Amino acid sequence: DNQAKCVGCEDCVNGACVDDQAKCIGCEDCVNGVCVDSQAKCVGCEDCVGGVCVDSQAKCFGCEDCVDGVCVDNQAKCVGCEDCVNGVCVDNQAKCIGCEDCVGGVCVDSQSKCIGCEDCVGGVCVDSQAKCVGCEDCVNGACEPSDSKCGKCETCDSSGECIKNVPNCCTTDAQCGKCETCDLVTNTCNKNVPDCCTTDAQCPPDPKCFDSFCDLATNTCDMSDKFPDCCTDDSQCPGDLKCVNNECQANAIPTVSEWGFIVMTLLLCSGLLVCFGRRPFTAEGGRP
Repeated sequence: DNQAKCVGCEDCVNGACVDDQAKCIGCEDCVNGVCVDSQAKCVGCEDCVGGVCVDSQAKCFGCEDCVDGVCVDNQAKCVGCEDCVNGVCVDNQAKCIGCEDCVGGVCVDSQSKCIGCEDCVGGVCVDSQAKCVGCEDCVNGACEPSDSKCGKCETCDSSGECIKNVPNCCTTDAQCGKCETCDLVTNTCNKNVPDCCTTDAQCPPDPKCFDSFCDLATNTCDMSDKFPDCCTDDSQCPGDLKCVNNECQANAIPTVSEWGFIVMTLLLCSGLLVCFGRRPFTAEGGRP
């Protein structure tokens, strides 16, 4: 056999030129004396190039990579919160936190994952006062009445409105009764108006000759009305009349105190007569 009469990868065997695979390398096949790449000798996503099986990305799709002839998911080809699943980048909620949703590979706040008056901020559900009305406070996602947002003497009702319904509470003197003022520290009415009355019992006892009563028009004790024919001393009686027991009387019978004064005067005079009556006269005609 003469090899020189055969070409390429042929061998002369019994006078015939036949293809000899041994004269080709790697994944090549000897075809009609020529070594040509044979894909059949490579696996999966490999290509036979120059007799060598090499990974071919073209045989994989989407986010897959060809690795040792196998198409495998490559997370690096997806963005943000996406995962590569069977060559497709899909949103993965597990890569977001709290109330976030993965949308197009980006974690965004999702209000739907919060409750009531909460807002999703940075993946965290936080109370939002803007979602409550009037005097309400947002507490743990619920709008609740808050008296602290109302004025003094007011409470916050279930509709979020401040209403004046605190009993015995005041903010001005006009809200208190007569003879009372509003204590703005405690917001209560105190009976502290001086010389003020609402009943006759609050006036001082009736002085002599005057009627003491509470004038409800002015809420002051009135002692201007004098009883008729009433006196407090003799000067208030006409003529020789005397003031006795707040009455002007003629020839008044002496009182006990007046009788006592008369008796003492008589006793004193008697004592002087006794004393001076026993002393002798001097040569000059007087008593020593």
